[in-house]
Amino acid sequence: MKRILLFCILILTLTSFAPLKKQWVKTKKENIILYTRPAGFTKTNSPDSAKINAILNEGIACVKEINEILGVDFNSEIKVYLYNYDEAQEQIGTNGGGGAIPAKRKILYTYFEKCNKDLEKNRDIYIGLHEYVHVISFNSIGFPKIRLFTEGYANAIDGHYGSKEVNGVLVSTPVEDYIKISNIMKPSELLDSVKMFEGYFYPQSGFFMKWLFEKYSVKTVNKLFVLPRENFENEFKTITGESFGDMENKYLEYCRAYFSKQ
Repeated sequence: MKRILLFCILILTLTSFAPLKKQWVKTKKENIILYTRPAGFTKTNSPDSAKINAILNEGIACVKEINEILGVDFNSEIKVYLYNYDEAQEQIGTNGGGGAIPAKRKILYTYFEKCNKDLEKNRDIYIGLHEYVHVISFNSIGFPKIRLFTEGYANAIDGHYGSKEVNGVLVSTPVEDYIKISNIMKPSELLDSVKMFEGYFYPQSGFFMKWLFEKYSVKTVNKLFVLPRENFENEFKTITGESFGDMENKYLEYCRAYFSKQ
């Protein structure tokens, strides 16, 4: 009787956890571990094997590109959880993209059946560089204290914000397309932009950070990445050899010249 009872308990235990095992399809390639929903999990489609392979290849390429740009050698595993479109809003708070948990080296993102297109580099975008930048920069350089660096790095390296439809194709929009002479933000404004609307802040922070990389070198800007807000301006001069005010004036002069041609 005891054996039968133990057997029944074992069967109930195993079957009670069976649905959990079917929630994700796990696929690994190099250091990218991709979790996708099985076919029929929700009303919207899950990625098929071809899309899974394309997303894995994109992740591998993103890691390589970011390592080269930042001058780091990140090679740890990154876990990517891809939620179907009709569940993403409830599960991760958005069905328009996703986010990263850098400390755990995880990306939570929405699966879009129709990917974006990067016309400049002629490649499809399923997740893109942005969230990978967060994971790699935090784990290779350090945890930033200022939003300008947290998001500025990701927006600069990704180079896009949102997308628009062009002849039936979703084209990723360059950050420059959101900026004009009348709305250029000063670096000092971006530095204290804790609550600034994402639609203004993301493109501007990305454009500024790209300029900062070119002006002072990525290696130098990486030293600014982890600085706290307190005494940042003084530390900026110590690290770059130029005052924050002089840098700001040069940046605004550059922006006026650049966007007057647009």
